[in-house]
Amino acid sequence: MMRRGCTTALLVCLLLLSSCASFSGRPKEVGLPQDLPLLSSARSLGTGVSYLSYQGKKGFPPFHLLIIVPSQGAQVLPLAPFPHGTDVAKAFRSALSQRPEAVAAFTGAPFVSVGGAGSKRLEAIGSWLVDGREYGARQRQWGVLFRDETGYGIVSAGGDVPDHPHWLVGTYLPILKSGDTIGIHGRRHARTAFGIGGSKASASLFVLVVEGDSLFQPGLTSRETAGILSHYGATEGINLDGGDAAAIAFIDDGGKKALHYYRGKRRRLPCYFIVLSGQG
Repeated sequence: MMRRGCTTALLVCLLLLSSCASFSGRPKEVGLPQDLPLLSSARSLGTGVSYLSYQGKKGFPPFHLLIIVPSQGAQVLPLAPFPHGTDVAKAFRSALSQRPEAVAAFTGAPFVSVGGAGSKRLEAIGSWLVDGREYGARQRQWGVLFRDETGYGIVSAGGDVPDHPHWLVGTYLPILKSGDTIGIHGRRHARTAFGIGGSKASASLFVLVVEGDSLFQPGLTSRETAGILSHYGATEGINLDGGDAAAIAFIDDGGKKALHYYRGKRRRLPCYFIVLSGQG
């Protein structure tokens, strides 16, 4: 009896290893589902901010999409890193409750752990500039998301950033440039991405959070993520973060009651963005 039980356990382990192995390497790119929701179906979270979601299907994960229109007074602000170990759900709730115009929050400025045992610290990848103070020493290695007096923009590694930005953050590699998909992260994960469509004067901003990182729902590659942004009108896009760090929270229009929240896994995160609605 014991031998039969061990044999069964071994077979189960081999099946699990086989399934995990199927997710390694560069998977074949999947196309967009035909039943993606229309932008016109997005529901309002406040002036200049709307939200839509896709429930997912076999082979394609659920996702959350914020559509932000700066010309209507809505804006995105990076918040200075909160102490390492702060629970992201508590941080989101606190940020959303403190400002009446706050309607959403999402993670996305990537940090890395540096230093040896007993002296590890979190350091920003690229620049993290808020209110004139720069966080992190690594400078613009991969890409930059910024806002200046003309609006929001994305520059690739080595590109020029504004001389006097309102804020800028270092990010992971761009995944969408001038309408072309350029993502190189080939493995599927939960992802957070930021997209920009239209001219700066009439831009639409897109915040996309793709669920995933489980055995049966691994998420999307960066190219597949860029495909969603492009589908909804973005021409520039950048991968902010992903995996365990993919998280978003938002409040429905009309009050502070319904808080919706997602994160890839339970993890404490160091920093986040907040979305403010217009006051019109």
